[in-house]
Amino acid sequence: MRAKMPARQPDNIAKATGYQFFGSASDRAGRSLADVQAERVAWVQGYGIEAKDAPGITATLEAHHLVVMQNRTGRPPESPLLHFSISFDPKEADKATPDKQREIAGQIIERMGLAGHVGFVVSHKDEPHPHMHFVFHRVHPETGKTWEEWARPRDGEQELPTGRGGLVGCKVRLNHHTRDLAREHGFNISQEIGQGRTSEAEYHEARREGRAPFQTFTPEQRTEIRGQTLPAFREATGWADLTERLQAQGLRLGMAGKGSKAALYVYSDTHKAKLSDVFGKEKDIRTGQLAERFGQRFTDYARENGLEAPERPERAPERPEAIQEPQIALDDEGDAYSAEYARRQGALDEAIRERDAYQAEVSQQRAAEASAREAEQAAAALAARVAGMDREAAQARAEIMAAIAEAFANPAEAQKAWEQYEVERERTRRLADRAFKPERFGILRGKVRAMVKDGERRKALAAIERLKKARAQLVAARERVEVARLTLPAVQHKEQQAKRHWREWTARTGDRQEQENRLAQQNLNVREKAAALAELSREREREREIDRDDRGRDRGIDWND
Repeated sequence: MRAKMPARQPDNIAKATGYQFFGSASDRAGRSLADVQAERVAWVQGYGIEAKDAPGITATLEAHHLVVMQNRTGRPPESPLLHFSISFDPKEADKATPDKQREIAGQIIERMGLAGHVGFVVSHKDEPHPHMHFVFHRVHPETGKTWEEWARPRDGEQELPTGRGGLVGCKVRLNHHTRDLAREHGFNISQEIGQGRTSEAEYHEARREGRAPFQTFTPEQRTEIRGQTLPAFREATGWADLTERLQAQGLRLGMAGKGSKAALYVYSDTHKAKLSDVFGKEKDIRTGQLAERFGQRFTDYARENGLEAPERPERAPERPEAIQEPQIALDDEGDAYSAEYARRQGALDEAIRERDAYQAEVSQQRAAEASAREAEQAAAALAARVAGMDREAAQARAEIMAAIAEAFANPAEAQKAWEQYEVERERTRRLADRAFKPERFGILRGKVRAMVKDGERRKALAAIERLKKARAQLVAARERVEVARLTLPAVQHKEQQAKRHWREWTARTGDRQEQENRLAQQNLNVREKAAALAELSREREREREIDRDDRGRDRGIDWND
């Protein structure tokens, strides 16, 4: 078993979920998607998805994406989808039955922490090695949390051999669990990526070219090669001289990689390594330095001498090579077909762009709706808080009035004096607070004889203390109300802006029912345009088959043999 997680994760649901795994345009070649799926797909298992075909899965995931991205918690994911694959050794294809694959898929989903996430698993049978693709939305539909990419152990797991996070840590976790499941189910464990093994890029390049992959020289092998070939590199007078010296030791040079990643490699029959990796500290033995010393770049030398990369044993062809038909120039009919194909392709592209643009507007409308509801809730909460503060102030004032009535012999005079004091206090707040002595508002009840207070005076003094406490509460409540009242207009203005923004987007996109109807119609339009394009390809293919049979009969060839 072998696990792979692409460094570039899907960023477009429509492109990534359906046709990438059920049949691309090159796979279909004019055939229907159902025919391609039957030929390529062994089984499909949805998680939170009932559909089993590309359009249905795409529509379900897009609808899920619109909902969860509004209800998510925390930072949104850089990519909405997570994609990885697990493949089996071709020699064990018989063991990798659909039931066994489904069992392993469920276990890897559980161990990767994807249980409960919406996604699907599709098993392909179009390669010698059975393999499964896992595609899941990163945001959980219930919790709104984004799937964690860190290689931290979960409950019941052992510490993994690395603490790195992000996609690197996620790959480590995936490889770790894949190896464990391979051992548990009795499958072969593929060679590890790393020194002395086949690199990921070389593995897939060899698959595309139909050859066996090269392995990478181990550090010990590179050290041995450096000791053997260092005199040859130092004494060579040109690329031809260096090539002869290396061939005498069973080695050769060759370029690999494309563009800025192209590099000079040292090859044996089964292994390879970058020149810079072989001669790490020998800075004078580099591609640029050698080209300057020899007066010629290696690519120019290889082109002049017809040198190619070391030949590798090719895979056995599945059937004898067919007779190649001569290339026939496009006639008027071919030009008409090309024009019609381009027209239908343009119509399909336009339908997709229209649908994607409307989906973006729907997302904006629903985000505006969420913002408006949030602002409305905030304004309502602040208004309720202001009302509560007003009630607290009224309650404190009532307590003050009760205390005055109980403390003073003439409550009406004392209340008038208190109210006058509050007016003066607003003018000189700090001085008034320090000078607050309610005993000055009037004559207290009771008497004091020989420094002894009677019962009524003691009650009056206790009421004075309650008055002070109630007044402190009143002052605090008034201050809070004042601050809240100053904030309330800004919050209400924000609420009105959010609602206006929501109304504007709703006017462009319609309400929820209109959005669903329009999206359904646009998806239907896309499917119809795709079907029209596929039908044109099938018609063209049928015409080519007829022409091909006619030319075969003229040349005495039976194409059906």
